[in-house]
Amino acid sequence: MAGDNDAGVSPANPHLGSSSYKKKRVTPDDGLAADGDRRNVKRPHQQGRAEAIGAISAVKESVRNEITKIYSSYGTLLQRSSLQSLPPGITGPDQEAFQELLNAAQGTLAAKRLAARLAPRFLNRFPHQVDATAAMLMALYQEKQHKDAETEKIVQSTREDALRGLGSVLESAMKLADKAVPTILRVVDFLLRQLHVHSNAPSGPSSPTFGGDADFFCDAIDDLLVVQRLLEKAYRCFPRVVLSCCLQSFRGNDKVLYQAANIFLERHLLHEPVSSTEASGKAANSQAAGSVQGAGATTGPAAAGSGATAKQQPAKPKCLAAEVLAQLPDTQAWLRHAIVSISKDKQILAAKEIHVHIDKLLKLI
Repeated sequence: MAGDNDAGVSPANPHLGSSSYKKKRVTPDDGLAADGDRRNVKRPHQQGRAEAIGAISAVKESVRNEITKIYSSYGTLLQRSSLQSLPPGITGPDQEAFQELLNAAQGTLAAKRLAARLAPRFLNRFPHQVDATAAMLMALYQEKQHKDAETEKIVQSTREDALRGLGSVLESAMKLADKAVPTILRVVDFLLRQLHVHSNAPSGPSSPTFGGDADFFCDAIDDLLVVQRLLEKAYRCFPRVVLSCCLQSFRGNDKVLYQAANIFLERHLLHEPVSSTEASGKAANSQAAGSVQGAGATTGPAAAGSGATAKQQPAKPKCLAAEVLAQLPDTQAWLRHAIVSISKDKQILAAKEIHVHIDKLLKLI
């Protein structure tokens, strides 16, 4: 046993010390392969992270290019804003720039946000794009909700701009006259349905009715008030189209549109506003009645004077329907014929709530 150990043979490795064992020689290249690869080769989780970072960078770069392109189109339109409306078919930098704004509605959330805000500003120069712009804005307003709070905040801002942008659609459509009727029919149908949605919301009934400046949306605290003012604007611009939508809804099977038309006629179009003078007069009469009960009836010239003052009260304000129809005799004749036509419908005869609206409209013409 001692002789074997003296011969240099290791019990753990019998080959060590023998002539048959040759130690493998490690070259410099082998060292790089052994050590360098271990340092430079990325592990699976590191490689996945690098790929994710690269994908995020690519998305950011794509969004940046998209937004840059939109602002470039905006700059082109801004520089050429002094030009008059161009007839359809004429191409040019401004036409292409406006089309880029419309195309942006198919892009990212940021692009949609800019499309809803910028396109209505320049629509008056491109009236032939009224239909495409209206379709874009209505689609953006109906964007689905997002669970992420920050994302939903952007989407909600887009909805608000899209809804207000329909005011520009109504103004620009007037340049096309009868050619814009199909577009206005779709817009009014959309607005009536939104009126139904928001009027039935918890905060709907407490919102104010029509009144004030229809072009001023800055004080609109919710979508219901904006929809109301847009419908008022639509009626002032296209009274026949709006009345036709309401009357035709009474003959159809669309319950939502039927109810929306009833809300619009009852609360807004045929609603008789109370003037500030009338309201203050009622308050004064109530106060006077209380004084009479306490001090007895007033007689003599003072009573006669108060009566004379009451006769000088200004005329009672008209409802919106009467205000517009009074200036349009041709539309009055058309409405009279339309009412006579639908009154023969059995469905109309059976709906008693509609008779009230029809009677009020007949009194206006």
